[in-house]
Amino acid sequence: KEIRNFNRPKSVFGPFTFTTQKLIDKGFEKDAQYIKTHKFIKDSNELAAIIGLKENYRELKDQFQIQIATPKNYPVIGWLDYVNTCNQWGIVGEGLTGADIDRTFIATNFEEVDLENNDDKSLCRYEFLEIISRLGKIKYFDTGVCPDIPKATEKLIVDFILPSLGQMKMAW
Repeated sequence: KEIRNFNRPKSVFGPFTFTTQKLIDKGFEKDAQYIKTHKFIKDSNELAAIIGLKENYRELKDQFQIQIATPKNYPVIGWLDYVNTCNQWGIVGEGLTGADIDRTFIATNFEEVDLENNDDKSLCRYEFLEIISRLGKIKYFDTGVCPDIPKATEKLIVDFILPSLGQMKMAW
């Protein structure tokens, strides 16, 4: 009988590092450098206060990773997959139409400066964060439900994205 002892440092999992809050914060700061929320948020206090994105960054990052977890998508989310994700979240309805979903995808993908490895037909991680802010703005700020875009973004995340995270994990 052979007894095997697992030695993580000597295994293929050796270089793996666990996700810490410091790593999450660093990832958010890097993504925040590229988000174009300044295009639709004119108040500098509101722009600095997209706290819903930062407070829920770990879950949003996980949601993004779930979406790109197929070889067809990796490392981005295509237009049809984004529309499907919005339908899975259940956000289409009062205050947000299918046309709004399409427009946010187009607006988010517009690049004034062409970035390498970021095509105009899919969402990378920082664009995924930006599009959530755009959706919150349309659904809750433009309709007068929330007084500002940060609160609208937070409401969208809490009401639709976070509750569906567990369900979407089980789907694949």
